[in-house]
Amino acid sequence: MGYVAMAGASARRTGFALCALSLLLGCETSRDPRSGGFVDGVVNLSTGGYEEYTGERRVEQDAAEEEARLLEARAAKIEAERQELDRELESAAQELSALQDSLGKLRAKLAATNTAKAAAQARLTEAEARAKQAAKRLTLLRGEPDYSIVSRQTEVKELKGLISSVALMVSELSE
Repeated sequence: MGYVAMAGASARRTGFALCALSLLLGCETSRDPRSGGFVDGVVNLSTGGYEEYTGERRVEQDAAEEEARLLEARAAKIEAERQELDRELESAAQELSALQDSLGKLRAKLAATNTAKAAAQARLTEAEARAKQAAKRLTLLRGEPDYSIVSRQTEVKELKGLISSVALMVSELSE
């Protein structure tokens, strides 16, 4: 009689354990290992929920890393363009400086000979005004590094055109 009673008690405990386990398995669980408890851990280990969760996180991480690489490449390209524009500005500044020197020499030459005609004097004054305008634009461009690339490109192009017009005037006055 003792064996039968023990077998019945064991069966009841097993049944109770199975019932409790099935109730626990039926509960809503979390796949996130940070927020789950013991029951979530048991369920997720047995159903593969953790592997699925970590796989999803790996995919998200890979996508974020790829986006970061693309952004870094774009930033490097923009920086290279900015540096090229800075080199062009420096070149324009040197050209403008040489032109201003030539204008100063021409003014001295015209003053020394006193043979300058009114038209040449007016042309020289106009060339000097344009040179001053170019110098102001150059100073503004150098002082505004936050211009967009397109705006800086446009400004540099216009500055070069202004410098070219001054160079043409200097050439004409030098003859």
